[in-house]
Order: sequence, then structure tokens, then C-alpha cells
Amino acid sequence: MKRSLLVGIVLLVSATSGWASGSVSISTSGGVTFPAGNPSVQPITPASNSLVATITVTSPKNGDFWNLTIRGASSNFTGSSGAPIPIANVQWSASAVVLDGRGNVTVGSGQNLSTSDFTVAFGSTGNKSPFIVQVTFTFTITNSWTYDADTYLQNLVLTATAN
Repeated sequence: MKRSLLVGIVLLVSATSGWASGSVSISTSGGVTFPAGNPSVQPITPASNSLVATITVTSPKNGDFWNLTIRGASSNFTGSSGAPIPIANVQWSASAVVLDGRGNVTVGSGQNLSTSDFTVAFGSTGNKSPFIVQVTFTFTITNSWTYDADTYLQNLVLTATAN
């Protein structure tokens, strides 16, 4: 008999800046896990926690742009004994708020994870330093009785850029 799964997501983050005098950095709150559950009762299972990414742009110039992308590092969640689970079975959505500085943020609509970069949030900066924006991710997984009981892992790549 098949049982439910526990999925963990580990983050890889990077930041790049096109400015000679400015910089961009990103920090996150940690990983995400999905609780084991009965797919008949809860076929769409929310993660146990949210993921928070904080992007900081130092020495921004008025009207410059920044963005945050997300992608899976590989196409499957892998476990020690269970068959791989496609990352497209995990859906994300996001919300964002400017915490400090002048500028704006627009959030893209959530979708299934993939190995291609997808722009989660973007905006422009003002000239007040630092510019700080916080993006909160929520994740769900489409659970199934066909998943073997196991702990599955996946690395997510979040990339913040500014120029």
C-alpha cells in the first residue's frame, strides 16, 4: 500500500548587480516542508510554512530596476527509495511589500515549479538607500497515492538582480 509523502525544499540564492557603485543581496528564512497527508482527504496539500525572501539594494538610483526569479535546480524531487516526483506537482504563489526606501514592487502570478527561471517579483527603485523588499512564498503540492512513502528533496534557486 502506498503512503503519503514528506517533501523538503532547500534554497540556493544568488544576487547580481549591474551597478558599479551599488549592490544587491538576498536572504531567506529557510526551507519548506509539506506534511505527510492522506491524498484522498487533502489532494492539494499546503506547505507547513512559508518562505520569505528579503532583497536589499544598496545605493539605488532613481528609476533603476530589480527583479527576483525562481526555478527548480532539477526536474524531480528525489528520495532515498521512492520514485522521483516531478517538480511541476508543486505550485507557488507570492506576495510582496516594500519595507524600506523608495520604489515599487509588482508580483507575478503563481504557477507550477519548473527548471526555467520565472520572474516572481520586479520593480523600480528610488534614490533612498537601502531599498528593501520582502517576498513571501506559499507552496502547495498535488499529493497522490502513487507517491512512495519517503522524504523527497529539491533545491530551489532564487536569483535577485538589479541594474
